[in-house]
Amino acid sequence: MLDTTKILSFGYSDIYSFLEYGATTAPDDDTEAIISNPFSVAKVAGLLGQFDGLANAFLADVGSNKVQLVSEDAAVVPDQVFVDGSLGALNPVVSIRFPLQLRIVSTPDPSVTLGLMSLGIIAVGCRLKNKIRKK
Repeated sequence: MLDTTKILSFGYSDIYSFLEYGATTAPDDDTEAIISNPFSVAKVAGLLGQFDGLANAFLADVGSNKVQLVSEDAAVVPDQVFVDGSLGALNPVVSIRFPLQLRIVSTPDPSVTLGLMSLGIIAVGCRLKNKIRKK
């Protein structure tokens, strides 16, 4: 029996969709990929028994990494995606019916990214300085 108990909270993430049209106008040779920004996962408070165990197991697999939603779908059929405007014209809810995968991804530490960017800026500065000296 399926249960609809929420065990994890995925928060919010931007979702990007890429569509490659095939050689014909038929949708069955189109390919679509959907990917989200990596996001953190949290366990819902107050879980008991097996639900608590499932949530803990998932979080143990994720560890300190983040999760990313990914879908790669060949032969896109237009009626598998619909927009529900029940929240108003400016806030539609999009339901995607084809399978989505949750991938565990590591994200670089911001200090490493800033350090590499700083090195790049220093290198560009040195090259410009050398160019000016040569003139």
